[in-house]
Amino acid sequence: MTRTRRAVFGVLTNHASAVVMAIAGFVLVPIVLRYVGREDYGLWATIGQILGYLALFDLGVGSAVVRRAAQLRENNDPLAVNRMVSTAVTLYSVLGGVFLATGIAMTLVLPRWSVIPAARSSAAVTLFAVMIAYTAVSFPLRVAASTLIGYQRMATVNVLNLVGSLLTIVVAVLLLRFGVGVLALPIGSAVAGMTAAIAALVVLRVVIPCLRIRWRYVSKVEALELFSWSWQLFLNNIAVVIIYQTDNLVIAGGAGLEAVTTYALTSKLPLYAMPLIFALSDSCLPAAVELCEQGNRDRLRSVYLRVLQVTSAAAFGIATIAWIFNDSFMRLWVGEQNYGGSLLTVVFGLILVTRVLNHAASIVIIGSGKLRGVVYMSLTEAALNLALSLWLVRAYGILGVAVGTAIAGVLTSNWYVIHVVCRELRLSVWAYLARGPFPALLAGVPTAIITLAILRWYSASGWGRLFIVGAGSAALYLMFYALVGLRGSDRRQIFSRVRTTGRAIQTRVQEAF
Repeated sequence: MTRTRRAVFGVLTNHASAVVMAIAGFVLVPIVLRYVGREDYGLWATIGQILGYLALFDLGVGSAVVRRAAQLRENNDPLAVNRMVSTAVTLYSVLGGVFLATGIAMTLVLPRWSVIPAARSSAAVTLFAVMIAYTAVSFPLRVAASTLIGYQRMATVNVLNLVGSLLTIVVAVLLLRFGVGVLALPIGSAVAGMTAAIAALVVLRVVIPCLRIRWRYVSKVEALELFSWSWQLFLNNIAVVIIYQTDNLVIAGGAGLEAVTTYALTSKLPLYAMPLIFALSDSCLPAAVELCEQGNRDRLRSVYLRVLQVTSAAAFGIATIAWIFNDSFMRLWVGEQNYGGSLLTVVFGLILVTRVLNHAASIVIIGSGKLRGVVYMSLTEAALNLALSLWLVRAYGILGVAVGTAIAGVLTSNWYVIHVVCRELRLSVWAYLARGPFPALLAGVPTAIITLAILRWYSASGWGRLFIVGAGSAALYLMFYALVGLRGSDRRQIFSRVRTTGRAIQTRVQEAF
């Protein structure tokens, strides 16, 4: 199978997985709230962000394995592959042990944390302990999925993740019905996560029949090779965790656990689509590494501009639709008491757009290895974000935390990443804006105006109406984007493919009857 076909299958399966999981997640949240309440849900979200900090013990090895596997794939050297995988498993085993020891130490001091009410300290310790044990054991198993992604088997990994995620929901709901309470959530995650990780290891043995994980293959040279790249990713991961995994902790300390629930749920509609949009960039990353290894920058520029065009259109479209419909959606989904307001949704939409643009740029930055400056800028953004969030939460509550995140990004990484990519690809800033953000923004403005006018006489008062008007708004956006965001050749190509597909379907129907 060609590189392009593997990337396409990776995108399709990632999209399918994200859609199914979005639907399943939206169904699960009201069930969880009914069984555990707002405070326990906020506790679970807060514990999750603490674990996000501990996940830094990964040290960026997982992403380094993806990049290294993509490099080795073309060489077809079984010894080199065995050496890389065995070394990575050994490194992860050591990191898992350190993670477990640190987690146990934190479990002892967790009940003394003032953010957690005394009545919930026992539940917090149990939740934390289960997730610490599961994560520590899963560390070495992560190598299989990372290697499969490097071998451009992302479609396989996506399917396994989808099955694991669905299993998480099934186990969690069953345990909730049996009265296990909020503990059902980490147990469901652990059972499903281990199942998916072990399945990935089995698939890897099929994809690489010569694979042998042995102590004699563990190599200091290979470890240094992985760390020569992973330490930069580790520093970047620190910044990412501070930027996106600290909000709930800040809110829990400044506004309480119920405010965490409001913040987390309000972000669901605008931010839930990020994995869906990220799929295209993620699927193109191994190919981008290979293109950079070959020195084919012209092809890389072409691929990146296409990824930028598609992901920008998706990000602005989803941000526009979320701003219009999030209040109606939240009212129907979990009730008005859990909604943080339209202004908070606007800020989440801005965060969505900037994160998508930065993620699309990652295929160039990681592929070319031009990561150091981006890492330092990300650390600057993290420090500024934390300072602004701690300051603004006192005066503006959960809105202040979101605004702090958005402002910090705009002042630091968001412009710098564009600068790095344009310099690396010899691309003007105007060409970047004209191919990505500008057409998407121009398509979003008339879409919002027309949809808001429609809602004045046809309100989204029920799920059926919400679906109808939402689908209509999405169709409007696509129409406007086709007019302002696509070149004439692109439109002709799309129409040609639609006609060809239609004729093929018509022919098959005629043959069937």
